[in-house]
Amino acid sequence: MFLTRMMKEGATDLVNSSAALSAILSDPAVRPVSIMAGIINNAVQENAAFSVGFPEPEVLFPFVKGGEGFAAWAFSGFITQAEFIGTVVADIAQSEYAPSGRMQLTITPDGGFLLAWMDKYQEKIHQLKL
Repeated sequence: MFLTRMMKEGATDLVNSSAALSAILSDPAVRPVSIMAGIINNAVQENAAFSVGFPEPEVLFPFVKGGEGFAAWAFSGFITQAEFIGTVVADIAQSEYAPSGRMQLTITPDGGFLLAWMDKYQEKIHQLKL
């Protein structure tokens, strides 16, 4: 609902659309996203490390300072793609590119994700745009 409202209202520029994002986040229909975005934003503003991800293999999606609108956008993007990301990660874990440790997930400006890891067989760093 949050991402749909962003698109509908043209609030896709996270810097210049802060008023529109605040209005969207105050809508009761997006209350769960608003609550989570507030928690994430507060933790990050206090310099706490805050990330979500998958336990096995470990995949972390850390949040950076960017305001409540950014936190809502990034969190919503992660939630809507979590099943797909999990499937990709499971496939990688069963391949010759299996990670040697933690995988890192980063959101890209277009709302996609970049997955990075080092494989345990060739010890090479890989990146995959999702």
